[in-house]
Amino acid sequence: MSYRHGYVACVGGPGSDDIFHRGIGHFDHATGQMRVYAAGPRCAVAEPVFVPRSVGAREGEGYLLTNIFDEDRNASHLAIFDAEQIEQGPIARAHLDHRVPVGFHGNWRSSDVT
Repeated sequence: MSYRHGYVACVGGPGSDDIFHRGIGHFDHATGQMRVYAAGPRCAVAEPVFVPRSVGAREGEGYLLTNIFDEDRNASHLAIFDAEQIEQGPIARAHLDHRVPVGFHGNWRSSDVT
C-alpha cells in the first residue's frame, strides 16, 4: 500500500544530545518535503497521531494530535494541529495540571465503529 503523508516526532531524541523530541514533522513522500513544528527547547513532544477530518476525507486531510510536556510548567497539554499546516503551530490546546509521559500512546477510531 502506498501513501503520501508521514508524521513523526523529530528535533532531538535518541541519537542526539537530547533525550526528548522537541518537534513534530510532516513528510510528504510525493514532494520529498519535510515540514516541522518546533515546540521549543523546554517542551518534549510525544509521537503524533493522525485523525481524519471526516470519513470521506482525502489522505492527509485532518488533524494531528500530540501530547507536549512543558518542563517549565511541569505539566502537559494536548496540542491539535491542522495536519496539512503543522509548521503554523497548534490550532487548539487542552492544558492539563499534571504531566503525561511523552511515551504514552493512544489510538483513535471513528465513533461509528463498533
